[in-house]
Amino acid sequence: MKLVNKPEQDSLKWTEFYGYAEDIGDNRGYTIGIFGATTGGSNDTGPDGPDLFKAFDAASGASNPSIAGGLTRAGLKGKMSGSIPKLSDSDSVIKKKINALQNNEAWREAMWRTFYDTYIEYSVQQAQKRGFNTALTIGSFVDTALNQGATGDSGSLEGILSRSGSSTNEKKFMTSFYAKRTLVVDTNDYNQPPNGKNRVKQWSSLLASGETDLKNADAAVIKATNWELK
Repeated sequence: MKLVNKPEQDSLKWTEFYGYAEDIGDNRGYTIGIFGATTGGSNDTGPDGPDLFKAFDAASGASNPSIAGGLTRAGLKGKMSGSIPKLSDSDSVIKKKINALQNNEAWREAMWRTFYDTYIEYSVQQAQKRGFNTALTIGSFVDTALNQGATGDSGSLEGILSRSGSSTNEKKFMTSFYAKRTLVVDTNDYNQPPNGKNRVKQWSSLLASGETDLKNADAAVIKATNWELK
């Protein structure tokens, strides 16, 4: 999560961002929480924000969880327009209401449940089907999925995996994967250049140094994230 949060928030203190919400101008609506759930827009017509709010309603005890119920519990006003929730509150109110959920246990549970269901589970499956089980590889896949989408177009995790070869040697495969991701990571508003390339380099540098299980790797992570976010 430190490696994920560096290019997202320019901080290794990822636990401080459960209550984060901001429209960062990437045409994906509001970006929310520790994995950047979005409310959607022209560049994101299948957002994960609705799932987060429904999960929040469920974690809060709703017998029939709904997106509308989750928005209400968050103190937000809005309605669905297709797959996208249109929030009617002001920018300052939206940020204030989400920020107030920082230490809400149901919100944190919903955050991790949505994170797992949308990105982590698929990433683990993709690693294991190739015979890979290291934390670094799984983390690399998760970071790609949450940043660029788990499935879908050529820039998604699914798309990049399809172009990374079929080697059963984990280091060889991941070297190819990092190279393919580097080609697209600063395009389509995924990241502002050169942040995307530096984002990928965090993971590839750890692979090169042999830090694949990420155990007792704090010093190595600090070194890998020692770059300037533009």
